[in-house]
Amino acid sequence: MIITLRRTLLILAAMVILSGTAFAAFSYNLSSISNPPAIYTGDYTKVSFSIKSTNYLYDGLCAYRLDYGLLSNEFRVGPEEAVTKYISIRAPLEGSGSGSIEHTVYTYCYEPAYPGDPAKIYKNTSFILFYNDSRYKATTAINSAQSAIDSAKSIINNSRYVVADARKNGADVTLAESNLSSADKLFRTAQTKLSFANSFFGSGEYNQSTAIANESKVSADLAKIEADNAYLNAIIANQSKEVEKSIQQSGEETKSDVTGANMSGENEPLPGETKQKSVLPSFEAIAAFAGLFMAYSGFTRNRKYNGKK
Repeated sequence: MIITLRRTLLILAAMVILSGTAFAAFSYNLSSISNPPAIYTGDYTKVSFSIKSTNYLYDGLCAYRLDYGLLSNEFRVGPEEAVTKYISIRAPLEGSGSGSIEHTVYTYCYEPAYPGDPAKIYKNTSFILFYNDSRYKATTAINSAQSAIDSAKSIINNSRYVVADARKNGADVTLAESNLSSADKLFRTAQTKLSFANSFFGSGEYNQSTAIANESKVSADLAKIEADNAYLNAIIANQSKEVEKSIQQSGEETKSDVTGANMSGENEPLPGETKQKSVLPSFEAIAAFAGLFMAYSGFTRNRKYNGKK
């Protein structure tokens, strides 16, 4: 009876041992993943890892996932076989700044004859992805500079029309022309710098491209200021000329009235009286001066001056 019990216990123990051996029949090594080279924001890169069977008898079924992503389809790994897998990874979107992020690859393998968690062997390995936002910054700076240049070109052309009209009216536009000349020089400087910025961008020197593109924008903004000054000074010069014409016209009309009155014998001084001349400006002159003052103090730029667009 005792012998029978011992045999039963030995058989049960053997079954447990064999069962454990069966569950652990497949074993494998998971390779480490090297940190990939830094990439630019918004770009993709690939990393690879391998699963190598350390068992010379059994096949294994394996699967993997990146971080908390979807699990891959299961794939077979033969005895003492190494299987390499590739994962595509994207850096954070452009505008996220520069930095790094840690990723982890999770794997499991098991012997097909014993599916289920008790038989699955889980492992994981991590790596760091470095990313750089300099290309996005360069793109943004170049676009901003180009926009400023386009705006400066429009303002300069509009101011040129205003200066030309004032000159045609006989106004002294020396100051306005000086402003316009400065605007043209700054505009050409902005264009040249933007060309250099684009060249550096094309060769992958994004930090240098950003710096020069920012300088281009500054030159374009200064060109807009000079063009605005040319516009304002041309308006003032033109108004001054209108005032001058109004005063001259008023004086000629007054002289004509006095001459006509003398010829008709009217308004002649009485004997012993001295003939007085009016020193008060005419209504037209006062109105013209008022218009000049309002144009100077309450000036708002009108981009359709004299019908020019």
